[in-house]
Amino acid sequence: LPEWRELLKVGLYQFDAFSKLPITIATGLNCCLANKQSDLQISDNGSVVNFSKISNEKFFQIDSDFTGQTENQLKLNGYKILWNLVNIWQNFGYINSPLNIKQMQSGSIAREMSADYSMVFPKQVLGNDKTAQVFRTKLVFNKPELIKHFSWLQFRFFEEDEDALFVYSPVIKKNRELTGANTSDNILGTALALDDILVFTQKIDSLHVKGIEQGMFFMPLVLLKGQTKQQAKGECSQVNSNSEDNNESLLWNYQSNRFASGAAWIPSEAISIPRKMYRLHLETKDPYHLYGQQILYIDIELGLPIAKVVYDVSGKLWKTVLGIYAFPTNADSIWRYAPEAQVILDYSKNEATLVRYENFKFCNNSFAEKEILNFAPKKILEQAGGK
Repeated sequence: LPEWRELLKVGLYQFDAFSKLPITIATGLNCCLANKQSDLQISDNGSVVNFSKISNEKFFQIDSDFTGQTENQLKLNGYKILWNLVNIWQNFGYINSPLNIKQMQSGSIAREMSADYSMVFPKQVLGNDKTAQVFRTKLVFNKPELIKHFSWLQFRFFEEDEDALFVYSPVIKKNRELTGANTSDNILGTALALDDILVFTQKIDSLHVKGIEQGMFFMPLVLLKGQTKQQAKGECSQVNSNSEDNNESLLWNYQSNRFASGAAWIPSEAISIPRKMYRLHLETKDPYHLYGQQILYIDIELGLPIAKVVYDVSGKLWKTVLGIYAFPTNADSIWRYAPEAQVILDYSKNEATLVRYENFKFCNNSFAEKEILNFAPKKILEQAGGK
């Protein structure tokens, strides 16, 4: 991306020089992936099979070297990497964050909205239950007043059954059910889709893994280590990203003007460094899904999705999604992780959407078991005053 060049040193442009650079900021962040190996199995089409329950803190073991692997072996490793992305958030049981969404046009803010995003994981899933769900998500807008209570409710099923997706409209004051492919639709005119939240949340069983490689890639990163410590509140903990004592709060370039010739959407604290990444080439199976091909970059050490390049079904470049993370500590000095922000660049409309995750909260399975009752179409109606 040409916008990042102002952050680079001339010597970093040569790929061969990557391995010789002392990159201190890239060390000590292996906070996220547990060492416990999952005993679940994955089918050839990417579905998890033979599971009695989803176990916390267990991840699929990825082969360290893909050299000489068959097409099926490469594909299996790709699916394991994707399922590990789900497991990262599943380890929390329940996550929630207010979202600040800014739509940028011609370098300035054209529209600003706020919403509340939640994801909950069932505590236990039975292997022979065809209604078993991987997770449920809920996105509820609250500002501006015109779109207040506009809501999306998503049920993610195992295997190839498509998502159940409900949208509540404050205009008609009713829910309507959409197809699973609608998770790729841009939300309320922004560049953000449900599948883009947390960079990658698309249904894994609906994807072909067309290619996989690992290597050193030059990626823009914002790693905010000095975030406010987690605040324990009973069954939940919260990362206060906007508190007064947090002196590392993220600023965009249009606010700081740190990079005079850079794009307005560049995070002011961004740096570009070489990181060891998985690079997955994905293709959507569903002909009604708007995403055709995707290139997904996942940090091997962190296990987090860093960037996603999306092509539409005609093969035309559509958008790029960049993930920005914070790495706070709590009283035990253990590094955690929390989504801090996202940048979504929409090349079809030549605009950007900025998403801030404010006061990210995560809760244990006991809380999730109670909260999951609020993830239902009837509850959405009740909370919005619909009928």
